[in-house]
Amino acid sequence: ALVPLAFAAREAESDITVVIIMMSLAAVGIVVARRQPGNPLGWMFLALAALSALGVSAGAYAVLSYRLGHHLPLGVPTVFLALYWCPVIVTFPLVILLFPDGRLPSPRWRPVLWGYLAVGACWPVSVYAVAIGAVTTGDLHILPGGDPQELAGDGVFLDHSTRYAVSSEFVRAWEQLLQASHEEESVDFLGEHFHLKDGKLLFPPVQRQRPPLYFGGSSGPAHDLAARAVDTYLTWGEPLAAVREKIVDVRERAANYGRTVKFGVRLHVIVRETEEEAWNAAERLISRLDDEAVERAQATFEKMDSVGQQRMIELRKGTGRARADLEISPNLWAGVGLTRGGAGTALVGDPDQVEARLREYEALGVDSFVLSGYPHLEEAYRVAELLFPRLGVAGRGALPGRKITGPFGGVPTKSAPRPTPSSAA
Repeated sequence: ALVPLAFAAREAESDITVVIIMMSLAAVGIVVARRQPGNPLGWMFLALAALSALGVSAGAYAVLSYRLGHHLPLGVPTVFLALYWCPVIVTFPLVILLFPDGRLPSPRWRPVLWGYLAVGACWPVSVYAVAIGAVTTGDLHILPGGDPQELAGDGVFLDHSTRYAVSSEFVRAWEQLLQASHEEESVDFLGEHFHLKDGKLLFPPVQRQRPPLYFGGSSGPAHDLAARAVDTYLTWGEPLAAVREKIVDVRERAANYGRTVKFGVRLHVIVRETEEEAWNAAERLISRLDDEAVERAQATFEKMDSVGQQRMIELRKGTGRARADLEISPNLWAGVGLTRGGAGTALVGDPDQVEARLREYEALGVDSFVLSGYPHLEEAYRVAELLFPRLGVAGRGALPGRKITGPFGGVPTKSAPRPTPSSAA
């Protein structure tokens, strides 16, 4: 029972609690070892207490080594030593269950032992793999922020343009750190917002190419940052003409820097077998919103200095909630943005209509679609059944159970040039 407590304390990084847990483990070990010297459980409790102390010390040493620019020896190995609790938590409960009296299990129990260890080993192996992979692979999303009040709560008091300048400078410093880490070198970086002296990465990335950067923003500084630094520029779902204007601007800016940029669209999806069913689902989605909730949300959005958020607000044709008020272009509905910040539009229609709208974005140069909806599971089923076959996304076979329905949404997909779009992202 003490092992999960030790795990929780380690996660919370509570020094006092860790000390209490270590003392408790040691006390139990001492009692059992003195009364039953031949019982290995007592010695195992003592070993676990020692490992707890060693793991906490290793974690502190690794952090100190990182802060001192890796000038302390064995800084990286101590990180993995600090994760000792993964294999311990897997094996310790098993030992208690199989060796309650300190004797070896009978031969019939040994297959159970080996089977448990084989399955249980998957978890610590995955944890150690994540510890490496989290800093070496994956995509990075840049979020300069768009709500001054929220940023102030985080201690950030920068205006709109300065935040993009900080983001751009951060990317330059980050890229230099990645490049230097391959040669086990340090970086000196002196910028307007960041100053690094002998900066190093704790773990160099496995790949020479940096993780791809995804970024969205509708202002001029945002477009310039996208053109100079990112790999995929994302826009919220707007009418085709507005999206085309953004793509042209970012593409021209990127060409001035000798670069090319990919493009993506962030949308919600409400797809049903018939157009009528889809629009009925959209109306049900907002049917329980009262006017006060909508006004309160809109007032919050208007205080933001995010250009993208202001464009979302301006998409509404009036204060009504009928289809005529919220359908801002064919099958593009702004109802999601009544109370939801950020991506506030959804494609609404039958599979033919939704596919046609996605193809229109694709024709503009969009090759990534970030689609979402709520509740996730129900909409994942629906989009997979109704939309994926038309996009050429291969399924994984029929799943058991009846068809589940829900109010709205979608899942991430990624298209490719005709005639065959690529699989889900």
